[in-house]
Amino acid sequence: MKQRDSTVAEVEARSVACLAHMGAREIRAMAQNEEQGYIALQRQEWAAGKDYPTKSHHFFSGVPYHHLVSKMYDASRLGQEFLEDLPTEKVV
Repeated sequence: MKQRDSTVAEVEARSVACLAHMGAREIRAMAQNEEQGYIALQRQEWAAGKDYPTKSHHFFSGVPYHHLVSKMYDASRLGQEFLEDLPTEKVV
């Protein structure tokens, strides 16, 4: 369990770092182009041979910053109150 706690902390730290890393250009593109701005960001994340910092969040379920950001914008369907409570052994 201690290893899992450490991993969760690392994921949360990486998520915060990802948001901090995103430049004004990416944020502006998402604001102006809505879903197309986000799609462009995902293309950067998944470009061959690239290790774009925000990419790592796609590998984890229950991405911590998605839930925090969704609460900030009152997107309740993404809030933690709608997450399934899974046994630890079922969580990836």
